Amino acid sequence: MAFLILPTLFVITLGPTIPQVDRFSRRRLIATSATMPAMRTLDRRLRTSATGVLDTLFPPICAGCGRRGHWVCGDCRPTIQTLGEPACDRCGALWSLRCVCDQLPDAVISIRSAFPFDGWVRHAIHCLKYEGERARARHLGDLLIPLLPLGVRVDTVVPVPLHPTRLRERGFNQAMLLARRFSASLDDISVVEIARTGSVTPQVGLSSAERTANVANAFVVPDVKAVDGRNLVLIDDVITTTATVTACATALAEAGAHTIRCLSIARAE
Repeated sequence: MAFLILPTLFVITLGPTIPQVDRFSRRRLIATSATMPAMRTLDRRLRTSATGVLDTLFPPICAGCGRRGHWVCGDCRPTIQTLGEPACDRCGALWSLRCVCDQLPDAVISIRSAFPFDGWVRHAIHCLKYEGERARARHLGDLLIPLLPLGVRVDTVVPVPLHPTRLRERGFNQAMLLARRFSASLDDISVVEIARTGSVTPQVGLSSAERTANVANAFVVPDVKAVDGRNLVLIDDVITTTATVTACATALAEAGAHTIRCLSIARAE
């Protein structure tokens, strides 16, 4: 059996002026990873080596205070609060939020988020999504790992998709970057994309009812065989009303997903 060797490729553009090095040079980082099984070990080694080089050229910057050298510095780390036990063990509703289990398909086992959407976490996600700091997804993706219970079987990771128009505007899907990092921690299990075909209206600023209506029937599963009978982890950066992950989970459940666990970096009230 022959395998096509496609090593990880990193393209770095420094931009027009030297002062733009640091955070803004990271926006120019374009990374594509080989996904063929025969290349995973080599690809992982290349990624590790390349990460060390990139961190030397463009040191990580703390999203809280701008200090160089770490994604989160020693002074900002103590300010980051984790979410405690939710009021609902299934939908992950906080004590100040209403349980939405009645809206979830049966395949959804749980919805979990690592942090409240404020402070350092809010700034870090903003830097990733709106300032194009794709390399920050490495650190944020690692923060999802503790949310997965030990011993849980995961067959496939699914990122919440962006609408094609939004994807063209931003140039990348932050949930996909997080999903790839999360997948790498699980021995590079498959990452399967679903598609968004509905409204392009941003969810930000909409009420709970408006968010639900905005994403109703907005997602489709192009490759049903990739999710049928499988145990999935659905990943997003921020969960607010659960409308988006519920709509995605509904499409995946209708495609035959066995179980679905939804994970996000942050939960907003």
